[in-house]
Amino acid sequence: MLSVIIDEAASLNKIISPFSKGSLSITHLLFADDVLLFAKASVLSAKGINDCFTRFMQCSGLEVNLNKSEVFFSEGDSRCKGAIKDTLNIPQGSLPIKYLGLPLITSRLSAADCAPLISKIHRRIAPWSNRLLSRAGRVELTKSILNSFHPYWAASFHLPASILGKIEKIFRDFIWAGPSLHKSYHPIAWDTICTPKAEGGLGLRKLKDLNKAADMKQIWSIIKKKNSLWVSWFHHKYVRKRNFWIIKNPSKMSWGARTIFNCREEVKKSICYIIGEGKGIDLWTQPWHPDGPIVEQYPPDGEYLNAIRPKTYVHQVLQEGIWDPIMLQRLPSINLILEKALVISSAEDEAIWKDTIDGSFSLKSAWNGIREHHSKIAWASSKRNNRLQGADKSHKQVILRNILHTIRSRCIFLRLDSQTGSRDLAFSKAIDLPLFRSQKPTKSCKWVHPEPGCVKLNCDASLASSSASIGGLLRTNDSLVLAMYSQDKIQMSIQELELEPICHGASLASSLDIDRL
Repeated sequence: MLSVIIDEAASLNKIISPFSKGSLSITHLLFADDVLLFAKASVLSAKGINDCFTRFMQCSGLEVNLNKSEVFFSEGDSRCKGAIKDTLNIPQGSLPIKYLGLPLITSRLSAADCAPLISKIHRRIAPWSNRLLSRAGRVELTKSILNSFHPYWAASFHLPASILGKIEKIFRDFIWAGPSLHKSYHPIAWDTICTPKAEGGLGLRKLKDLNKAADMKQIWSIIKKKNSLWVSWFHHKYVRKRNFWIIKNPSKMSWGARTIFNCREEVKKSICYIIGEGKGIDLWTQPWHPDGPIVEQYPPDGEYLNAIRPKTYVHQVLQEGIWDPIMLQRLPSINLILEKALVISSAEDEAIWKDTIDGSFSLKSAWNGIREHHSKIAWASSKRNNRLQGADKSHKQVILRNILHTIRSRCIFLRLDSQTGSRDLAFSKAIDLPLFRSQKPTKSCKWVHPEPGCVKLNCDASLASSSASIGGLLRTNDSLVLAMYSQDKIQMSIQELELEPICHGASLASSLDIDRL
């Protein structure tokens, strides 16, 4: 009811909207029992707002609580502000204020504006201080709970890099030190952790990439012309029926709009169009082609400028799904490019997202397109729960070889000397593990064979000033090397260090179904 009353007052010019672009005029926004009213700073608009409140009270029996209301002004004459406050009888407030969990601001988002986000993450971690959480548990809590606060803000703001750094520091400290967040040693780089598990990471995502993916989602809403007041406002204020992809950044624009325009090149790589009528789609500059804008594919020799006007739309050279033969005759080399175009005659042009199966946008696909990619680890495709139990011998050897191939740079080097056997050389060649010749004379040590049918574990540990390392080797009675392992940068007591290589070797033997060790 109140919305209808305000619209009627605006149509009679009793309330003059400060945001009026063509047919779009914004006078108020409603959410639950909250109302935001927008009007030009004039006594006339203030009286119109009072009349709307009075009418609403007469029709509904509800009265606006002026004590819980505030009026905000832009820069202007102080005498006019005083007259408006006296007319409305509402106290003056100051920005920023918190609305729907986000700050309402008129300038660029600062680090101080994001303080509530940092505080909210700290408050969420505090109740976990009395719980015994494993490191794997803390990783899952980071992914499922702590990482859920940022996307809500990123959907509305491009967060500053300093804030993203602070949030990621909280994540790192929580994973490695626990809820206390005290300073601790981080043995693995954050860039490595923030990669998919198939690439050797823990499945977390860099907030910088997620921030940019959120900006790409806003561009997707703009080009799809989603039914949104914000999208309509953006088109009326900045696009104005022009080609969104080649518009120069307006000299006067908000900080949020500037971040959107600066993100267009990233979106171009993942966008193409299904051509129907071809109206409003620039033949040369828009990313309607699956391989990107044609101007970027065509040889930069100026041939097309002489053959066809630079400002040419697709519908001018496409009739009922058939390309203009005159254009093809003038530009023979363009024929191969146009063969890949997606054309459906007598239909509306539709933008599709190339990185998803159904052509719709998703934050995951956008993030995957802009993140840094690494090579997949060799054994990532094997089933997660298959720990070599119940598999045949050949399958065990394949998986074991793949695992050792992945970690060979950290593995114990086989020593090449006079006692190196042919089986050692064959094993080294099979897993691509380099041999090296010892530069220092080594003390001769006789290896005692285990009983037939048994496997022997030889292991050791070394302690340096700041960290320790362990390693071990599994061999059969006939000296065949079954597996080897090593681990460095370990921090533990001497007593634990003596036991660690034995436990590690026993676990490896168990995974290989070795019951006589």
